[in-house]
Amino acid sequence: LLDPNNLTIQSTGSDTSMSASNPFAASANNAILTTATLDAALTGGANVIVYTGGSSGSAITVASPITATGTANLYLVADKGSITVNTGSAISAAGALNSLGVYLWANYLHTAGTPSTSSPVYQADNATNQTISIGSAITTDGGSVELRGANSVSIAAAISTGGGSFYSSYDTSAGGAGTSERFTLDKGGRL
Repeated sequence: LLDPNNLTIQSTGSDTSMSASNPFAASANNAILTTATLDAALTGGANVIVYTGGSSGSAITVASPITATGTANLYLVADKGSITVNTGSAISAAGALNSLGVYLWANYLHTAGTPSTSSPVYQADNATNQTISIGSAITTDGGSVELRGANSVSIAAAISTGGGSFYSSYDTSAGGAGTSERFTLDKGGRL
């Protein structure tokens, strides 16, 4: 039996079953990364990577608001799992001249080490439906937003890139063996 390394990003408690610094990797199920730790890392142009690293269907849940403290890129990578941004758990840039890139990659597979920020590998043989569910606003102040790898993407809150690009790609079949659907809105585009 393969165990998941589910991860919750929350404001309460302490970091549990997580690596101590960026990249932040869950090392056991029910891992916790506090928003204080994550927010402090989101500055100085850093590529901040948070990943489950689990062996089977590991999910990431954003259960509290994330607010960058400077310019940065945030990568949430759920190894063979889903990503959920709960209601009341907005992801926000630090504000004026401090953009935040937000990259949510569900159902991805990396075989060893830290996931690449430039060439993630899609888990094509996962037999379950993995989702990305956005229940709170994402505000990037010029940073890009990218949603990838899920079998479905649900957006129930505003995504404001402030001039950054928006990209969403998902697989339309269960098990990752079907057609990939894409939606791209480049910088300056409007809906």
